[in-house]
Amino acid sequence: MEQNNGTPPAAPDMTGTGYLIVQVTTARGAIPLEGAKVDIRSYEAEDTSAPETRGDVIASLTSGRDGNTPRVSLPTPPRAASESPGNIRPYALYQAEVTLDGYFAQAYIGIPIFDGITAIQPAVIIPLPENGTNSVPQPDEIRFFEGSSADL
Repeated sequence: MEQNNGTPPAAPDMTGTGYLIVQVTTARGAIPLEGAKVDIRSYEAEDTSAPETRGDVIASLTSGRDGNTPRVSLPTPPRAASESPGNIRPYALYQAEVTLDGYFAQAYIGIPIFDGITAIQPAVIIPLPENGTNSVPQPDEIRFFEGSSADL
């Protein structure tokens, strides 16, 4: 059996397909938000130097009346990769950036997507203050949350 000597798992060929739905809400998940823009990008956990460094947008979605985005298909390693010994990562990692006027922008990084599985990523976004005080982050700043997929 091979030993992991601190090197991150390698991702095999991306010949599988997994799925992602982002649920955009506010008020601790109680109120669904329609019209939020959700950009999906690939994410490599090995590049921990700057999580705000982003690749190209793979999919750009808009949340519906129920707060959910349409289900998007994403490339993943094949399901059989999880049965191979060694240092192979059997899932792909993605990032979801959520923006909506009147709310702070947020990014969810390191969302694991497995072949044949639909992951549901909750995105609870926070409204901007009405008084516009300077003690809060600016609307164009993105808040990052790591590895928070709810269902796998």
